[in-house]
Amino acid sequence: MAISHEEILELFREVAEAQKETQRISRETKRMFQETERLFPQYAGYRLMGAVAAMVLPDEVARFAYRQSLFVLTQSGDAILIRNDDRFTPKEW
Repeated sequence: MAISHEEILELFREVAEAQKETQRISRETKRMFQETERLFPQYAGYRLMGAVAAMVLPDEVARFAYRQSLFVLTQSGDAILIRNDDRFTPKEW
């Protein structure tokens, strides 16, 4: 099956848009953490780490969160399961 140059250009546009959105989210996340320090100065000396938590979490979302150095938390019966493996290093802000 051949892919047309229009389809390739459309794919590049979609990738570029996704990249812009990722950069926007990164800027907003940084701004949010800076605002947290201002609003809660008593926690300024603490290490701050992020997590994604859900009762049901699609694998692709879990993989994305892991690659972003976020803890991945899911429901396991009446408990919470940390899905990160031993190689995981959390990002600190």
